[in-house]
Amino acid sequence: KWTQISSLRILKIGLIDFHVYKAILSACPNLYYLQLKMFQSYLKLSHIQTHSNLKKLEIYSEISDWHYNDQLIDIFLGCVSNLEQLSIYRSISISKLVDLIPDYDWLASIIAIRLPLLRYFILCLHLEYHLEFIEFISTETRRQLRKFFLNAHKNRYQSRFIIK
Repeated sequence: KWTQISSLRILKIGLIDFHVYKAILSACPNLYYLQLKMFQSYLKLSHIQTHSNLKKLEIYSEISDWHYNDQLIDIFLGCVSNLEQLSIYRSISISKLVDLIPDYDWLASIIAIRLPLLRYFILCLHLEYHLEFIEFISTETRRQLRKFFLNAHKNRYQSRFIIK
């Protein structure tokens, strides 16, 4: 059982699933900044009450299935509509990147629905590669990825795309 901690404003925590996330938001009504590492959990999740004070959220994810990961991010963002700053750190294998580039919307549709007050969005992409793919991520590919990302977010808020 969680105890309410109304004085907690900043929390940095390790691996959590949606149920722990829900408990944290319920127990910390004045939480302003939350940093977490999300892991794969079931998508059959219960409704969560809106948390109006959370303004800054950092999500670290190593989930390789981006479609599934986007669904989880959508659920996590569904209860923090007053969020002003969002940072997401993700990993992807370079071999999967080719399939992703043409059709991926870079979370723009989720953000448009879930975060009307968002002012700043950072997406940091950590590329995982084998030696045979080192040449693949050329300057042109990086430029193309940035272009797709920026086009998806169309100056609705400040956005930054980082490739590592």
